[in-house]
Amino acid sequence: MVISNHDEATYIEKVDSSRALRLNTRVGKSSPLYLGSGPKMLLANKSRERQEEILNENELNPPVNRGMIDKKKLLEELQKIYEQGYAYSIGEQDADTTGISYPIYDYSNRVIAALAVSGLSSHFEGENLEWLKAETKLTAETISRKLGYRGPDFSGCNRP
Repeated sequence: MVISNHDEATYIEKVDSSRALRLNTRVGKSSPLYLGSGPKMLLANKSRERQEEILNENELNPPVNRGMIDKKKLLEELQKIYEQGYAYSIGEQDADTTGISYPIYDYSNRVIAALAVSGLSSHFEGENLEWLKAETKLTAETISRKLGYRGPDFSGCNRP
């Protein structure tokens, strides 16, 4: 679970995988809002003006050796994330990893967190990818409903 905290993404809860190989993440870790599926989900749900402020205040350098991030393409990706209702990233925070995130809404239908599932990219393929997307979406909706979310279900475009 990831929240926006002073223009960064902060991981506030984690459940470890039962697989022998797993990502070494920790509660309390912070990362830029423009890297990874969870942080991007949070950034995509901010106003366009706020997105641009955050991106202008930061050098868009990924930790994985991929060169500079194109701000225009990133803004287009954020719009797509907002419209489709989930974020998907490959190798953004760590090489050979993939992440999928869905929004967590509160009682006022505001995005307050992102539920992110991440792991080795080889585990995010084919039927397993579709299963992970479906389960993550269902879990995010369940958490949102428990927090008082009363908007439409999470099928299709997830926006209230």
